[in-house]
Amino acid sequence: MLRKFEFLFWSNEIIMNLAGKVAIVTGGNRGAGSGIGLALAGAGANIALCYHGDENAAIDIVSKVENMLRKALVLQADLTNPSHGKRGYGRNR
Repeated sequence: MLRKFEFLFWSNEIIMNLAGKVAIVTGGNRGAGSGIGLALAGAGANIALCYHGDENAAIDIVSKVENMLRKALVLQADLTNPSHGKRGYGRNR
């Protein structure tokens, strides 16, 4: 039986098994957010990627996630606006 997160220690890295999980990544189209989204997809998670402005960068990250055989949902939203955050809730349930 797997725990909620299964940690494997290999070399100096911690590898998480996130198969079957969904990660919501805000600011996932650039900078640290894109790296975090790709790392979570690499660990097995499907990704819900929220971005504010650069749609082409978001589409590029989605393509990379899908190339890892993971699912990706992209949502354009300004998450400083509460009504934008509510738009995505329940969208892919």
